Amino acid sequence: MELSNVESALRSLLRRENLPASIIEAAETLMQKPSSDVFVSMIPRFLGTLDPPRWDVLAVGFLIASAHALTLDAHSDTWELVVDRCHANLEHLEPRVRRLVGKALGALSAVRGAGVYDAFREELMDIIECNITRSPEFEEVNEEEYFSYFDTSIPLASPLSTPTSPHRLDDISGFKSLETTLLTFKSLVQGLGPAFLAALEADDFAFFHSIVVRSVKHGNRHVRNVGFETLHVLHKSVLPPRYIMAHPSLGHAIADCLVRGLQDPWSEVRLTASQATRSFLLLCDVHDERPLFYAKLVPRMCLNRHYVADGVKAYSRDTWAKVMGETGRHVVAQFTAECVQCYVDATDADNPFVREAACICIGELVARVQPHVLDLLRAARICLQDDVFTVSDAACAASSQVVLAFPTECRASLPALLKWWTVHLSDDVWSVREDAAVALGSVLRAYPTDEALRKQIVELAATFLGKAKDQPAMSQAAYDALVKSEVAHSTKQRFSCCSFEPRQLKRATDHDLCHDHDPAAGHALWSHTDGAIYLVREMCATKEAQADAIALFPALVDASILRHFPQTSILQETLWKQLPVIGASLGKQVFKRHIELFFDPLALTLQGTHRLAKFAAVECTKQLSQLIGPSIFRGRLDANSMWLAVIAPHLDPQP
Repeated sequence: MELSNVESALRSLLRRENLPASIIEAAETLMQKPSSDVFVSMIPRFLGTLDPPRWDVLAVGFLIASAHALTLDAHSDTWELVVDRCHANLEHLEPRVRRLVGKALGALSAVRGAGVYDAFREELMDIIECNITRSPEFEEVNEEEYFSYFDTSIPLASPLSTPTSPHRLDDISGFKSLETTLLTFKSLVQGLGPAFLAALEADDFAFFHSIVVRSVKHGNRHVRNVGFETLHVLHKSVLPPRYIMAHPSLGHAIADCLVRGLQDPWSEVRLTASQATRSFLLLCDVHDERPLFYAKLVPRMCLNRHYVADGVKAYSRDTWAKVMGETGRHVVAQFTAECVQCYVDATDADNPFVREAACICIGELVARVQPHVLDLLRAARICLQDDVFTVSDAACAASSQVVLAFPTECRASLPALLKWWTVHLSDDVWSVREDAAVALGSVLRAYPTDEALRKQIVELAATFLGKAKDQPAMSQAAYDALVKSEVAHSTKQRFSCCSFEPRQLKRATDHDLCHDHDPAAGHALWSHTDGAIYLVREMCATKEAQADAIALFPALVDASILRHFPQTSILQETLWKQLPVIGASLGKQVFKRHIELFFDPLALTLQGTHRLAKFAAVECTKQLSQLIGPSIFRGRLDANSMWLAVIAPHLDPQP
């Protein structure tokens, strides 16, 4: 049923079955959009006692009361009826009714002030106390009776739970009742606005501690979400400027709540907490109040700029720009120690996307945090072993950035880093293979004069390039059958961004790193070769390793002409995507001496049937032509009729 506004609600109500004639007549009258007084005069029909009771009729009545609260103020009898029906339906079993009761009370409080809040505060607190914790004394609700309530043709005689009743809702419904009661409090606060300040300050901020703090710490995500919505309303509508300076203990309590929300495992809660954080910081004075809370909030705000949920990410980046302006880097530098500790802790989070964001932040921060390099590198190195590929992928990038920025400090950690970068060079995921190659290439740039290290990486590339030849033969049909079989998808770890299940690998120490087996033992041989193609690209980008990379070109060609297993098309696609980059790194004069070496395998791919590999080959042809010059490229093709017949048609036409 559509309950966003009165007109939509009336239209939806008229489509419902078995409506009493008086309700149909009232709804049709109101659909003519009469004066506000007519709307108020119809409220008793909707909120009156029906036999059997109808939740949908009640909902429309409360919605009308909310929309016409100003007019309702002049009709004392109807006002008293609305207040009485609000009391009676605070724990209505239908959550939509409970939400609209809260909305109505918010509208009434905006008209008559704190008296409405005082009249309902104690009753609402009783409901919260009944439902704030999971009680083993909750009585089971009869299933047939419970579900029949949602069928308007078989209405329930009365609600199952009131604060004074021995009956209790089941566990989940209890949390739903708690959520809507908290929403009612939020509506009252929003309706009162600045007038709520006196109630907020009563009994040493008892409302804040008993409602807001308990909500944001609750185990149910919907309850936590409402808690942060209430905080947001307090910042936007109730607290005056410079209030936090006069009440610093309240400010720190709010900041502690926001810290919990900014690292909540549920994206919805994290987004609402981000909204509350923005409104809190914008409320605070930029010079006297905000710096008091930066140590707690800035590290989490930085992390959320890279969180996987697009809404959280975009909102956090916008908040950073609005709150920090041009001072963001200075603020991060000022609170570097707190940021480092937050990032290190985040690399051990159960949520894999938090670990991924932490690795990105480590790479972002590393150029300005030399005293903390070893802590950050250790955290990134341990994340290289993570069992979630997005985390290990980000860890490859982060650790390589650390090495590039601080080669001297990272020297002692190179053996462990090289081991795990080598493992990821043959990972099942192409992006991990590429980032591992980038990391190995960063070592060549960080230590350009280390001949032993360069030879080690060159030997690694040469060894990996040849592994695809030993890949067991398999037909495409056999491969398709394997992919569809249960075996291919068994014994795989499942994970969720919101999962509370323990990780397979918790943070290790330097002595806990894997030494007793080969982590790459299960990687396919062809994936070693695919990773090596990326590594050759990185070698070409390093002047000291360019000659070694050129010496590996025949091995690249050998890999690209393999056809005895289905993934050969992936090798072709990778090579043709990377070859223009390789050529650009070497430069036109050097690369054109070796370009003809690749024409035979390029033509074979263009004659093939795999669409992605063929498309990559076509794009490669066009880019190579532009790199060395269209006329020179076409002249090279003239040397072989097959090259001319297969490759030349894909060149861009010359003017």
